[in-house]
Amino acid sequence: MAKELIHGLADKLGVTIDEDNPLRTFNILKFDKRKSGVFDDWNYFLHGFHCRFNNCSTGQLIEVSLNFGKEFGVLDPLFFMQFLKTTPQLNPLPFNLCHDYYDGVQILERLFELGGLEKIRSVVDGDFGLVSKKR
Repeated sequence: MAKELIHGLADKLGVTIDEDNPLRTFNILKFDKRKSGVFDDWNYFLHGFHCRFNNCSTGQLIEVSLNFGKEFGVLDPLFFMQFLKTTPQLNPLPFNLCHDYYDGVQILERLFELGGLEKIRSVVDGDFGLVSKKR
């Protein structure tokens, strides 16, 4: 879903995504009126190393990482929890969340331990992210 959204946004904005470092493509847009707007049924906002998408109809939140080359499905603990809590098809959740970031860290660490996630390197030195092995 993240890949579809970011590629659709690039098409709408008329930019070609730098496949080695998408951050280069979108960083330029953060300094003009294209840093935020509406794309299909989504509000978007370019910030930091991410692009936030908020579905206008459902309220679903998706944060897309821009600093992992062609991989847009990196799972950040806080953003992953926001995604879970705002995705209508997943709610109500079968468990309680008390603190988004720390709950997210625990869930992602456990998924990594169970072999469902793998680490990938960022274009930013020393940084890594977790992604699903089923991608």
